[in-house]
Amino acid sequence: MTIDANASSENSLSNSWSQVNANGFGNPANRRVETLAVFGNAMYAGTLNQAGGEMWRTSDGISWTPVITGGFGLAQNTAIRGLTAWGGHLYAGGVNESGAQIWRSGNGASWTQVVSQGLESSGNFEVNYFFAFNDMLYAETRNDIGGAEIWRSHDGLSWTPAITGGLGNSDNWGFWQTTIYNGYLYVGTSNSATGSEIWRSANAVAWTSVMTGGFGTRENVFVSLCSFNGALYASTLNSISGGQIWKSTNGINWTQVISNGFGDANSEGIRLFVVDNALLHATAENHVTGVKVCRTSNGDEWEQVNNDGFGESSNGVFWTNSEAVYNGKLYLGTVNEAIGGQVWAFSYYHIYLPLIARNN
Repeated sequence: MTIDANASSENSLSNSWSQVNANGFGNPANRRVETLAVFGNAMYAGTLNQAGGEMWRTSDGISWTPVITGGFGLAQNTAIRGLTAWGGHLYAGGVNESGAQIWRSGNGASWTQVVSQGLESSGNFEVNYFFAFNDMLYAETRNDIGGAEIWRSHDGLSWTPAITGGLGNSDNWGFWQTTIYNGYLYVGTSNSATGSEIWRSANAVAWTSVMTGGFGTRENVFVSLCSFNGALYASTLNSISGGQIWKSTNGINWTQVISNGFGDANSEGIRLFVVDNALLHATAENHVTGVKVCRTSNGDEWEQVNNDGFGESSNGVFWTNSEAVYNGKLYLGTVNEAIGGQVWAFSYYHIYLPLIARNN
């Protein structure tokens, strides 16, 4: 396994990034760009704002106009966090301490609320992530009281529980990302008590545990999942020794491929996503240098493709919702508590070259 932390400066990959929005979309109170999604011919961004989360739209990747301000008319909707296109509609999940809501739109402009009061439980105060499986739409929640839940719908209007009670463990307070690998649906949990867990199911009804205890340490609190190049990958948040990446070729047995935050223990949270089935990307949250973006074409040789924090040490990222591919570019939203969240674009198509391992 090779890590080339200097690749961005050597092959000018870092110069292929450009900021495409004003900081905080002109308002520093939009401290986080938490989610990006493509719907129709436009791309949408959801923010965190204590006066009510906002949604912005662009049809060219550069010019942005507001779609939603003030949290869908309710300031308690402080963030638009989950955002996905499914079945001819764009769905938005939010954060509300009295119970998260889900809204949808058929045109990106007019919105209808389809879920209120946290999917029948005010403890579900965040809808973090949507995914599709077997012709149904699923919504993942955070619930610090009774354990995280996953709900599903065949039409986007009527919702029923698929998972409640944190899969039998109320310490599993969050579900953040799922992936499909070899016919199974995999879900990772957030667990601050005993460490993150990974479960799988062939039908999203009967679930089996394939990893508990945070890969051997409770410090691995979160887990992010991606299937890539015939293998299943899991990454962690570890605020003590740095985030990790693990790999499995059968979904059960795991081998560690990255430790200690790509060699920097301050890179505590590693999050995974795949671009066009060709490159596995990882964002490494680092509160000292700013976020690092790394990528690999084979799972073994990694290179950093941005300048730390895009030149701002205050730039981080929010979990796995804040990336999208639109009009031939990779877009990444940032968290910036100082000046407002940013959106950066990476022209990856015209610069793609196979990664080359270096001799140690």
